[in-house]
Amino acid sequence: MPILHRFIVLFLVLPHLILLGREEIRRHPIVREYSTAHYFSSERAIRQGRPGYYFEGNILKRLPFANDKFPGIPYDEGFEGPLLGPIDDSWTNLKIEFSKDRAEFTRYWWKWFIYSANAERSRDLVKEIHITGEMRYAHLDLVEAVFRKIKQDQLKVVRWDLPGPIPKSTLKILEERYSNCRLYYSFNNIHFGYSQSLHAPQHFHSLQVLISSTILYSLRVELHYTYKAEYNHLTHLFSILSTAPNMRELELIIHDLHGCESTSSPFAFNFLAQPSVRFPPLEVLKLDGYDLEERADGGNTWIWEYLDQQAFNQDPDLIPPPTRKPDDGRTSLDAWMEVMDWSHIQTLELFMPSKKTLAKLSGSALPALTKVQLNHGPRTNTDGNTDGDDALSFLTSHPLPLESLSLGGFDIRTGNAILENFLSREESVQNMTHFAFRDSTTNENQVPLNESLLAEFIRRSPKLDSLDINIRRDTNMLVDEVLFTSFTLSPTVTRLTLRIPSPDRENEWWMNHNNARYHYLLDRYRTFKDIGDETDAIFNKNTVVKIFQQIRSRKVGKELEEIEFYVGNWDGRWERGMLSNIILRVAYWKCSANWEGEKCEGNQTRITE
Repeated sequence: MPILHRFIVLFLVLPHLILLGREEIRRHPIVREYSTAHYFSSERAIRQGRPGYYFEGNILKRLPFANDKFPGIPYDEGFEGPLLGPIDDSWTNLKIEFSKDRAEFTRYWWKWFIYSANAERSRDLVKEIHITGEMRYAHLDLVEAVFRKIKQDQLKVVRWDLPGPIPKSTLKILEERYSNCRLYYSFNNIHFGYSQSLHAPQHFHSLQVLISSTILYSLRVELHYTYKAEYNHLTHLFSILSTAPNMRELELIIHDLHGCESTSSPFAFNFLAQPSVRFPPLEVLKLDGYDLEERADGGNTWIWEYLDQQAFNQDPDLIPPPTRKPDDGRTSLDAWMEVMDWSHIQTLELFMPSKKTLAKLSGSALPALTKVQLNHGPRTNTDGNTDGDDALSFLTSHPLPLESLSLGGFDIRTGNAILENFLSREESVQNMTHFAFRDSTTNENQVPLNESLLAEFIRRSPKLDSLDINIRRDTNMLVDEVLFTSFTLSPTVTRLTLRIPSPDRENEWWMNHNNARYHYLLDRYRTFKDIGDETDAIFNKNTVVKIFQQIRSRKVGKELEEIEFYVGNWDGRWERGMLSNIILRVAYWKCSANWEGEKCEGNQTRITE
């Protein structure tokens, strides 16, 4: 609808809107047309007959109007912003979201924030800014203008979640104007064309720009390796750790996407390249895919970094293969422990650590450790798998009691042994706020812990806030039973995540593709999809709503704010690999409650070919 047409219609309808009540105004079709806008004003305005106002939820909002001040961007000189209402703490944390649906609003709103005199009070409150969205809709000059407008040294936190590099000019503004600011930065190389040429600048620029940054505080790096050799990301990450003095958090995830072919990309740092380097004292370290048991040189793949691989493949006789330096006897973990002070580590997450790794990190090696996540799984090298005894020894060796513990992939015996050990030592559960025990790689939710032990653990954990566990499909769901009674009687638990096997795991015999039942179900599902599928009789939308409401109705202490149900391998429903013939039912349901009331959302589907 053209702007002029909308304007005329709005004036024709406005007298009618004034005569309507608040609820009728919200439901009016003309008002609903503007429901995607997010502009605030006083309720008094619409009662006075001023145009361009509407309700969204319980908030009255104002529509933008075209103005020549910013060509192509709607702007109203008289736009009062949110300042007619009370200014609360929510103004300390602001979000800049660049997306297709919010592109126009983002530009308009932040133009008002930057230039309007009415926005001065709100600018004085901002302490944290979160930048997210899509690069194609991003206006980075607008971001710089926002950073320039906020008072010097006022901004404390910047979260950069755009799938693209922060410009050097923007980073310079932050470092010069907000020297005490903490930059939280996320990088995922899949957004930068990992299949392109190795030497394309956009392939690694977003990490390179952070080298020597004085405000970088937290860095999350997710790498996806294919058949093409990739060295730049780990090289630049190594340089960042060597030159960013205020960095305290690192999460590194390496995915190997090469399939059955071997990859020549490294999975560990080359510490021998810079033997005198020093890393900052990290407080949070999360590693998934990094090989701590590799040699200190980072592996044989690093020797090919500067070789012309194509020329070598064409005529290897003319180019001698590079030679690897002799092994100095140190692993990557040994070298890392030499170049960094590990006594500050408070949070540690490791994926498939070896026996040797856990042994080296036990006891006095991590005196400040309070949050642990261990994911167990088969290792392909000869260093040995971590078993339950290794995990228990590691968890009980540190001087401070744990506040958060997440275990994945361990067997039921290990999980029950850990609970028994913690219950035998009172100090082990006094500070526990989060506990999780679940599958690791398969996510089939088939390792439920002993319900009596769990109930006792919940009862004796005075600070437990969240719980993430597997339960059996035949668990008694009545709130009068042992496990669910422990949920209702805990005065501190506010969030629950329950993971249940797929209903089809109980009848795996018919999932064989040679069985007639299999073909019947597959044909039926292809025809009707989720709408006509067989509903899980135990865990469906109706039953999870009842469970949520029953627990909330009997809950003591803090209210239950959220409960999630994972039925089967919901997270892996698109990743079938060689198991494409299995058509298991999977589902996800989430029930939550806040000041607006209770709601439950989710869906059931199948893992299909």
